[in-house]
Amino acid sequence: EIIGFFISGHPLERFRAVVEVVGTRTTATLGEWDERPVTIAVVVTAIKRQISKKTGKEYARITLEDFHGTAEAIVFPEAWSKLNQVIRVDTAMMLNGGYSPRDRGEEQAPFIVEGARDLAEMEASGSLAVAIQWDSPAPPSADVVGAVVQVCEAHPGPAALYIQWTDGNGQSARLRSRRLRIGAEEETLRALRDLFGTTAVSLIRAE
Repeated sequence: EIIGFFISGHPLERFRAVVEVVGTRTTATLGEWDERPVTIAVVVTAIKRQISKKTGKEYARITLEDFHGTAEAIVFPEAWSKLNQVIRVDTAMMLNGGYSPRDRGEEQAPFIVEGARDLAEMEASGSLAVAIQWDSPAPPSADVVGAVVQVCEAHPGPAALYIQWTDGNGQSARLRSRRLRIGAEEETLRALRDLFGTTAVSLIRAE
C-alpha cells in the first residue's frame, strides 16, 4: 500500500473484458472536455474528503487508476451525499459523469462524477451479455452447439447469450438464447474464443 503497487494483481484485471464494454474514456483521456456524458471503468485508489467553504457540505476528490495510468475526479456535495457509501477504495467501479461548461477549452478539465456502480455487482446483475458472431449461411453443427452448452454449464452466470448471425449475402439477425445463461468473466470468453476465434466472441450490454 505504501509504495502504491497491487502485489496480488490489479483489481481491474478480472474485469478487463467489462472495461472495454462500459468505458467511453480511460485515465489517459479523462481530462479532455466533452459535452457528452462520459463513463470510465477504474479502481478508486484514494478518497480525499473535503468541506466546501461556500456551502459547508462535504464533497470528495478521488484518485482513479486503470490500465493506462492515473487521474483525478471530483464528486460534488449533492452527488457525494448519495455516493459516499458506494465509492470505495481498491474497488473496481464504473463511474459516470461529465464536465462543467466553464471548463471548456481547459487543458485538463476536471471530471465530475455523478454516478458510480461496482463492476462486480454490475457483472452479477445480468447487465452484460455474451455475443457470438456466426458468419455462415449454414447453422452451427451439433458438435459446436454441444461445445457451447458445455462452456455454459462449466461457467454458469447471469449473462444472456446471443448469436449475431449473418449469411454473407445481406441477411442478418441477433438471436438470444431462451435457455442458456453464462458467466461474463474473461475465462468464459477465452473458452468460447477457442471454439469460434478471437474476434467472434465479445461482451455487450444486455438488451
